Amino acid sequence: MRRINLYKILLAVFVAFCPIITLLTIPAPAYATSANFTAASTYCINYNTVTSTWNPTVDRWVGCVSSCNDTRYGMGIRFTAVNIPQGATINSAYLAVTSSGNYIKDTVNSLIQGEDADTAAAFTTVANYQGRTRTTAYTTWNGISHWSNGVEYLSGDISDVVQEITDRTAWVSGNNMVIFWDDHNAYSSQSCIIGSIIRGGTTIKLVVDYTAAAAVVAPTITIVDASNVGSSSASLNLFVNSDGNDPNDVAVRWGYATATHSTNFSAYTTITAWSTDNYTTGTAVLLPITGLTAGIPYYFNAQAQNSAGTTTGTESTFTTPSLSGLSPSNFILLPSADQVSLQWVLPSGYSQSVLRYSANAIPADNTSGSLLLSSSATSYTHAGLVSGTTYGYRVWGVESGSWSTSATGIVTTKGTASTSGLSTPTSPFRWLTDTDYTTMNRTFFYPIVNNIGDSLSMPRDTAWVSFALGITMLIGFIT
Repeated sequence: MRRINLYKILLAVFVAFCPIITLLTIPAPAYATSANFTAASTYCINYNTVTSTWNPTVDRWVGCVSSCNDTRYGMGIRFTAVNIPQGATINSAYLAVTSSGNYIKDTVNSLIQGEDADTAAAFTTVANYQGRTRTTAYTTWNGISHWSNGVEYLSGDISDVVQEITDRTAWVSGNNMVIFWDDHNAYSSQSCIIGSIIRGGTTIKLVVDYTAAAAVVAPTITIVDASNVGSSSASLNLFVNSDGNDPNDVAVRWGYATATHSTNFSAYTTITAWSTDNYTTGTAVLLPITGLTAGIPYYFNAQAQNSAGTTTGTESTFTTPSLSGLSPSNFILLPSADQVSLQWVLPSGYSQSVLRYSANAIPADNTSGSLLLSSSATSYTHAGLVSGTTYGYRVWGVESGSWSTSATGIVTTKGTASTSGLSTPTSPFRWLTDTDYTTMNRTFFYPIVNNIGDSLSMPRDTAWVSFALGITMLIGFIT
């Protein structure tokens, strides 16, 4: 009974906390923003093909009227305080037009464009209307059929038009926007009928669904410990934690010196120019530096900047290894009849080796004896030697003109190898003796095993071994 109650308690706890756990583990989704703007004003004009004149009109009409499309209507719709951030992604956009009457003629075709401007001014004259630069992007609103009074009708998607305007570098949320909707190029296909063949609206709205771009902030960086530290060189490191949502404009500069300047970046003895590379989130940045002094502590820091500001990291330090009192270690000499193989480990801070030798003695200093090697290698094979001769060696580490203390060794090459004194080992008792299977020559299976081996061109020894293995396996199976 207790067990059942415990299970019920555990189940209740799981049910209670499961939604909380789910909320904690599922990341919050990013939502787009919908904006609905009602036209502040419209400026309507028409073009009379008979008189070749443009005229302002109070009618919110789009399409053609009179005979054979001799008058074509259109309008510029001005929306004020359009709150769409610069650089936002326009997911969708359309005009929502409430019909001002019943229109029964077919078929109206029209074109929708925007004014390519940072903020659109109010219209003043027909010339002012016609002189405005239109967006490259456009959308056709074609096949408009019967409209009924008071019904709202939606255009096709005009997100490309809105996107072109809000992508302008000087566009600011809250600016004004103009959308042109007209049939000035006679897109409508109408017969010669007297009467209105138009579409108008009492209310015109711009409906936009957009996702705002992430706000740009100053980058964040972490200074990482220096690497590849030698007596005269090192590599400075940092990690870009965040580019501040500005991946195309993140630069880095370094400062370093033999004294701390954690609160005053500009006081470093050496400050690099801003890099020309752009660094994004997750980038590791490295700066190799040279010309350092051995045995000295160095301090370094870095700054990163983007369009939102500059960030200074946290100062770090490293010490170049001292070159004094160190010598190569693990100096190994392996002689043979006519050569000596040598290897060693350079002391910390040294990148070059100098190896010298003398016959029957160790070179006294770095000018005596003969030079064998001066390079970054840490091994050497001294060939062409005389068997049974003594050779002395001395090796140093060298870095930027500084010499370490030396390691020495002396060795004698071996004489020619000889096999004298070596004996052939004796074989164990009965090691090569053939199997004696004749002790079973009176058994009934003796000739059978031999005949099977002979018929298979199998050595009798092999046949008997096989027979013995088979008997053993049979007994094991029976057991």
